[in-house]
Amino acid sequence: MEIFRLVNYPKTMYPCRNCNKVYSYHSSLARHLKHECGVDPKFHCPLCSYRTKHRSSLNTHLNNRHIKPADRDFTKPSRTSNDGE
Repeated sequence: MEIFRLVNYPKTMYPCRNCNKVYSYHSSLARHLKHECGVDPKFHCPLCSYRTKHRSSLNTHLNNRHIKPADRDFTKPSRTSNDGE
């Protein structure tokens, strides 16, 4: 059985002309230019002054800074209005 080995080959890189970040894919550079580079953050935290360019970053911020875990013991079954009546 013959084993094939990946050979290192020069990879095309796409640098941003504005901030010198480098991307492996042209589509990533296009997304960067459209939504990130030189663009004001579009997403604002409703509870503090945090701003970001990505919705996922805002969700992470909200979960880590503002939403506290429920004080609930998940080892016990939840109670319904009919329990014990």
